[in-house]
Amino acid sequence: MSEQKLLKILDYFVLNEFSKDSNTLHSARILAGVLLAYTLLLLFASAAIFLLSLDTDSNLRLVASSQTLHGFELGAIITLGISFIFCGLLCWLKYASHYRLVCRATCLVEFVIVILVICVTDGPINSHATQLIIVPCIKAFCLMGTRAGFKWSLATLVALVTLEVLGVNGTTFIDMTDPNYHVETRSVISIVSFLSLLVIVIIYEFITQRVKEEGEREYKHYIHLAEHDPLTELANRNYFEQRITAATVSQQRRNHGEITGLLYIDLDNFKPINDNYGHAIGDDVLKMVAKRLGLCVRNSDTVARIGGDEFAIILADLHNKEEITPIAHKIVQQLKEPFYVDNFKVSISASVGAALYPLHTDCPNKLKKFADVAMYSAKANRNQWRLFTDDMLHKKKRSYTRAKPVFEF
Repeated sequence: MSEQKLLKILDYFVLNEFSKDSNTLHSARILAGVLLAYTLLLLFASAAIFLLSLDTDSNLRLVASSQTLHGFELGAIITLGISFIFCGLLCWLKYASHYRLVCRATCLVEFVIVILVICVTDGPINSHATQLIIVPCIKAFCLMGTRAGFKWSLATLVALVTLEVLGVNGTTFIDMTDPNYHVETRSVISIVSFLSLLVIVIIYEFITQRVKEEGEREYKHYIHLAEHDPLTELANRNYFEQRITAATVSQQRRNHGEITGLLYIDLDNFKPINDNYGHAIGDDVLKMVAKRLGLCVRNSDTVARIGGDEFAIILADLHNKEEITPIAHKIVQQLKEPFYVDNFKVSISASVGAALYPLHTDCPNKLKKFADVAMYSAKANRNQWRLFTDDMLHKKKRSYTRAKPVFEF
């Protein structure tokens, strides 16, 4: 059985309201797993005890006499009854709105059952069931926290001391165990104690690990949302700022002569698409632009959407300034190709500006400014790319006109 199927089974017994709090959901899953495991184990144990009660030497008799039941048969009935109690608690968990109430009831039922078993098996000193008294305490620690665990431990200690005092003062405890099956009874109780603790530990570790993995996935998801544009799945402006700073700082530390290239890309004739055909069509075009930009760069490069129709690309570890030329040229050519959206195609273009670190500047902010200046210089004629030069800074006016996009139906 896969982990997801097991979690799905446990979630079936957990109220949907518990999912609002991850800690409550975590504990409720553990409780559901423990109750389910106890129910199944006790059903199996009652069946096994019933089979042991069959006496082949006396024609498979089920009853020792007309008045009394054979010890194994009585054990099978008691075990079956306890399994029904745990099954009832499991059903209660599915419909109860207070998880801690079900948890307290579970610990109380276990506590009472163990105390009763101790009392009918010759008291706390001679009873093999005394070791089971620790189970409710461990469950309280795991499911309700340290404070509740200490409370149940104190209650357990008081109960054991009380039983011991009663025994010292001459109280006679009932011994319903069959002397002929003393060794078998002790073995069964030891196995039940071991399995009870093992079930709690295994389910606790399993659910805790799953919760940890879910938490890590949620954390990575939130980090991804914080660093990426939800429409194009590219890096957003905040992540772009982090990456450009990291790229320049890393290059300063290495100082091996590499160059960091920065490209600013502005789409020509994009605004009329939203105006004439709606933002849904415009969003589809932006997604296609993002995919084409990703095909133009290396896996180590960063492509970001920094505005409505503006993109930026960080080209790290270039060996010389000539390496930026084929990349920028490819971007211009790729974005010049028509975009097919629904039943028509849209033709736009791109103006690309480039600046190099540290050839043009050793300041990340100035690098962004110079790439922006180069982009507006390319905007003068559109559908081209320009590498920053000092002459561009002397141009005070950066004007351009927008033409309508071309649609072919």
